[in-house]
Amino acid sequence: TWKAMGGAQFRGLSAPANRICVAGTNVFVAGGFERAGSSKISHLARWDGNRWNSVGDFVGGVNQMTARGEELFVVGPFTAGGATNLARWDGSWHSIGAALSGSLLAVTTTSNEVFVARAPDPNHFLISRWNGVQWSDVASAESPNFDLNGLVVLNGSIIVSGRIDSINGIPVNNIAQWNGVAWDSMQIGRAHV
Repeated sequence: TWKAMGGAQFRGLSAPANRICVAGTNVFVAGGFERAGSSKISHLARWDGNRWNSVGDFVGGVNQMTARGEELFVVGPFTAGGATNLARWDGSWHSIGAALSGSLLAVTTTSNEVFVARAPDPNHFLISRWNGVQWSDVASAESPNFDLNGLVVLNGSIIVSGRIDSINGIPVNNIAQWNGVAWDSMQIGRAHV
């Protein structure tokens, strides 16, 4: 059966969550809310199975988040624990290397790496990889008026999704794959994945 999340008089969130992620035994939600359950918690909250909790000194918004075990990785226009726009949460906030330039759009992880999609300007995006020591740009793309909102790594390939008509002149129909050398249209795309 369905049940409300939270106690006291107010349950749930004061506004919709537009991102949700599980890290370990915690559910993290992000959105425009100012309350989670009976607590004043803005924009990012953690549900521990019994109640809503704040996530440290997080201030701002979330573009995307992903988990690796108990760790949560977040990108967006925010500050948290001294980190700006990109951070890792394991009970407290941590920066991940030197700050990346541009608008940070999406994040994903492998067992030992972090990948971030970022836009230095409205017509280009880069995929940057953190190897535990330093950042390096592993893929770049020219894509007029794109809106990238998904990023995953699968079998060594990087896959991006969103409103992406073309990359470097190649029609991709909203989903594309970087194989380490070039972008590929993945042959079949869907309108605005």
